[in-house]
Amino acid sequence: MKRFTVIFLVLLVITGFNVYAAGQSEQKPEKMVLINAGSLSGDPGIDMMRKTWGEENGILIEVIEQAETYL
Repeated sequence: MKRFTVIFLVLLVITGFNVYAAGQSEQKPEKMVLINAGSLSGDPGIDMMRKTWGEENGILIEVIEQAETYL
């Protein structure tokens, strides 16, 4: 019974380290680049939501304007 308990604890510790290490390896990007095809141009609500989301998450969001004729 002791042997089973020791093996179980070792596996539990190894699994715990793997889960902890997996969470540490995730990194968020420095910035996101979005291509606006003109359908949202001039909408201040969308622009304000984009800026607010970027500030809350600490990610710079850059928008590239592009005419619809080029798509």
